[in-house]
Amino acid sequence: MRMYSSPVIILTLVILLTGCAPQPTTSPFIPPANETLLPSVGPLSFTPAPLPTTIGTTITPVNQPAAVNTEAPCYNSLRFVEDLNFPDGTVVMPGEKIEKLWRVENNGTCSWDSRYRMRLVEGDQLGAPVELALFPARPGTQAKLRVIFIAPRESRVYRSTWQAFGPDGLVFGDPFYIDLFVQSP
Repeated sequence: MRMYSSPVIILTLVILLTGCAPQPTTSPFIPPANETLLPSVGPLSFTPAPLPTTIGTTITPVNQPAAVNTEAPCYNSLRFVEDLNFPDGTVVMPGEKIEKLWRVENNGTCSWDSRYRMRLVEGDQLGAPVELALFPARPGTQAKLRVIFIAPRESRVYRSTWQAFGPDGLVFGDPFYIDLFVQSP
């Protein structure tokens, strides 16, 4: 048996392998001008094949839009709890400054933020702005609402009724008010 040396085997393999490799062409391929290579088939259309389904498997497309929140939207509600000062019918002097406080509860499911307002909805303005910020409150918590009034000069009974409004401009919850009697000196 005759033994070949490693260099002879390697050289033989190199010659065999390079002989099988594609040979470079001397000039690049240029398609013939003004000739139709493929028959005309009209406009192309594409109809995707249906995706396979397997029981218990969810197939999610790659370019699916972001998930939409399907939770129920929150709802606004306000429950009047109590007058903290100036009980109904309090007697005041003309021109007297009155700081009225009410305790209310956010018994809805929306958190009140800077977009929530309280507005005069009926009665006398009594020197107060017609709209003020509603104190921020989370659902299930209580808040103190404050309005500064100025008693009018005319002696009589006055009422100023207020209510809460959401960011959508809709009124909600119990109304709250101040009832006072201005008495001339």
